[in-house]
Amino acid sequence: MRWPLRNQILLPMTAVILAALFGVTLLNAYLSVSRAEAQIERQLRNVASTLSESRFPLTDAVLRQMRGLSGAEYVLSDRSGKVLAASDREHDADAGLLAGDVLDQPQIQLSRTVRLGDREFLHAAVPLMRGTGPNTSLLRLHIFYPESSYSEAWRQAAYPPLIVGAIGLALVVLLAAVISARVAVPLAQFREQVGRLPDGSFAPLPLPSRDDEVRDLAVAINRMAEMLSAYEEKIRRTEQLRTLGQLGGGIAHQLRNSITGCRMALDLHRRECPLDDADESLDVASRQLMLMDNFIRRLLIRTPSDSATRAPVELPSLVERMLPLLRPAAAHAHVELLVENEGEPAVVHGVDEDLEQLLINLVINAIDAAASDATAINSAAQPAGSRFVRVTTRTTADDRAILEVQNTGRGPDPRIQSRMFDPLVTTKPDGTGLGLSIVADIVQRHGGKISWQQQDRLTTFVVDVPKCDTGT
Repeated sequence: MRWPLRNQILLPMTAVILAALFGVTLLNAYLSVSRAEAQIERQLRNVASTLSESRFPLTDAVLRQMRGLSGAEYVLSDRSGKVLAASDREHDADAGLLAGDVLDQPQIQLSRTVRLGDREFLHAAVPLMRGTGPNTSLLRLHIFYPESSYSEAWRQAAYPPLIVGAIGLALVVLLAAVISARVAVPLAQFREQVGRLPDGSFAPLPLPSRDDEVRDLAVAINRMAEMLSAYEEKIRRTEQLRTLGQLGGGIAHQLRNSITGCRMALDLHRRECPLDDADESLDVASRQLMLMDNFIRRLLIRTPSDSATRAPVELPSLVERMLPLLRPAAAHAHVELLVENEGEPAVVHGVDEDLEQLLINLVINAIDAAASDATAINSAAQPAGSRFVRVTTRTTADDRAILEVQNTGRGPDPRIQSRMFDPLVTTKPDGTGLGLSIVADIVQRHGGKISWQQQDRLTTFVVDVPKCDTGT
């Protein structure tokens, strides 16, 4: 079973710190108790030494004074156990206890527990030499230290280090929890996010508010997820284009045969039924079929436009040349088609057929958008100029050629705005989703960029490509 990161690092580290702190706490408590015991025994030893060296009689009053100084009860007896003086006569000590062995040296060790009356005492006995010369006698000083006082001294010595150690343990646990929350928990979230990347989940992680290595790691993971998302989108688009190419090859062959038949029928009709010179409807139809034939022929022979012949193309002239092909569609949709040229003519170095295709797709899309304006359901009742498409060409001071196609209407559907330049993305019931993707591909091959904006029910697509000199 695999342990989480907090179990692998934080828990062992916390356990070691807690064990060390617990050991230090116990050692400190033990040393404090030992010092308290030594202090009591040293105090009693000093009392015994003072009594042993004194020359004044040892009476009950003297022993009571010593009791007030040390808190112990004192009994002075002879070798047979007869009580000579006592700090408290109410405590009747057993004669056998008083006649027992004594220490050779006045070393106090309170290790024996005895009961006097209703109280427990720790007992120790030391010898006392009283008198001089032949009157010297060996007496016994019995020390009875209350066990309750001894226990209280033990508690006062042990509790402070134990309390401090408990507080230290609590702080270590709290610190471990804080470290876990600040490090282990975010790292676990990062691990889960990285684990979801192979499943295609590229949602960014929320960035921590603090500025440290954890935040840097989150930023790196989000950047990696963003790059993977872009790669996936690029691969998906490549696969779509590959599929379109495979399907388009077979379809294009059949379409070209039909287009050839249509052009032959138009030529025969023109010879059999001549029209007035002012009627250019058949010319428009013939040019549209010719454009379709050129486009399909390039599709069939798979000639990249990058290798096609490039030449200077004047955008205003290109627009004027394509107007006869676009006006019938605008008139049919009751949309006014406007053309403007600002400043000097914009000239680009490109493939004429590709730029024609770009203009046709943008303008046809704009006408469809203006015609489907929800505020103009009854097109015949619309006032002049209420629905229009405006094509504008201009240049910029930084040697860029601009082609703008503006139309009235609601603009692109919000559901597809982020993907509308991808193939097969459309909300039109009869749309193919290829027009804008073809436009974006042509703009990219010409080293430019395409963007769009919407303001006051006006949608504008802007094509920005490098400008070239007229003589190039």
